Amino acid sequence: MWSGSLQSVGGVAVVHVVSTVDNTLVGDIPVGVNPQMVAFGGSGSYAYVTNEGGSSISVIDTRTRKMIEAIAVGQTPIGIVASPDTETIYVANSSADEVSYISVRSQSVIATVSLPSNPYALTVAPDGKYVYVVADNPASGYAISVASKSVVGTFPIGTQPRNVVVTPDGETIYETNVDSSDLYAVNAHIPIGICEDAGKHGRSSLQHLSHANCRWISFPDDRLSRVP
Repeated sequence: MWSGSLQSVGGVAVVHVVSTVDNTLVGDIPVGVNPQMVAFGGSGSYAYVTNEGGSSISVIDTRTRKMIEAIAVGQTPIGIVASPDTETIYVANSSADEVSYISVRSQSVIATVSLPSNPYALTVAPDGKYVYVVADNPASGYAISVASKSVVGTFPIGTQPRNVVVTPDGETIYETNVDSSDLYAVNAHIPIGICEDAGKHGRSSLQHLSHANCRWISFPDDRLSRVP
């Protein structure tokens, strides 16, 4: 087993491969320009790395630990996530205002969804039906229907979003914001509230956040946008 961290070694951007058995470095894999985030596809057979400076996705064979493909996507790819079946990869192309669908089988872009603002991070509903995206300029959350490849709902978020996850039951979306220093908690069907105690920099560990740590404030009705 291994996990990747993104760093530059000797001026070359690499993915560090770390053994989860003994937490030792077992290798470096050169990738594209300014790598950002990683997602695994093909039941873990491939790692997909967003290269912010190269407008591409580096595909790594996790068995040989070598980059085997560079997939061109929109400008400034940052966020990346795999579908629950790991057969589709979704990429947030920030400067292009779009989300790309990548097929693991063909190792190519098979669809693109345009957004009104710059997407940064994204997550997938447990049933695989929706991709939830947080974007900036202007700041907004979007629900994309995977089947129709279109935006089907929006939800309010804070300023300069940085991360988003959805709970295992698919009911609640959590997202952090740097500038507004808060975390929003959104019902996956109707946005409901904001947690004001999420840390100074909006970088709390979302998976371990407890509702007991939050002071919840309801949004006024005119800020709600229903997601089917």
